Amino acid sequence: MEIRSDLIFKGPTWSKVDRGYRKKFFETQWGIFKICLSIGILYDIQLDDEKSDLEEDGLDIPRTMFNRNGAEMQFFFQTAILTSRCVELSEKDRLYLAFSEEIPEEELEGEDAELLKRGVSETALKFNKIDFLRKFANYGAQKLNECLSINDSETMESLIEFLNASYKGETEELQALMKVESLIDDID
Repeated sequence: MEIRSDLIFKGPTWSKVDRGYRKKFFETQWGIFKICLSIGILYDIQLDDEKSDLEEDGLDIPRTMFNRNGAEMQFFFQTAILTSRCVELSEKDRLYLAFSEEIPEEELEGEDAELLKRGVSETALKFNKIDFLRKFANYGAQKLNECLSINDSETMESLIEFLNASYKGETEELQALMKVESLIDDID
């Protein structure tokens, strides 16, 4: 997965998260971004970018950092696109989006490229992977923001409690998600 421009996250939430966590709990903005992305994917919740008239600080992830960790980001994307209920795509679309980049164009001969795309929707062919991941990270930033306190020790304790509860599936949001999945399985 490769991008051609920096990822810039602005708004009051990202600004607070950056000031509250960088250099205290995470060495870089890259670390903050990855945990935010992980949380969003786990909870399968996306949020649009915050609108703000102010020029807020926030996170600025250089494209070189993102591209240097392309395999890791591809794994995040594959996990999200294959499991998320945030987008309505067919199984063929999801598989194409998740794995088509793993086949180098040099290996595709003749009509292989067309065969690979056969049955894939126009929506999937024009899918914005970065925007898809960005929205998950926005939700994760909101959750990290909720853990912030005036005291770094309290922030760390709140973050650890949140991450442990998330891991165990004990948060209200995850329990509600499990109920919905159970109902869907019962219907199928």
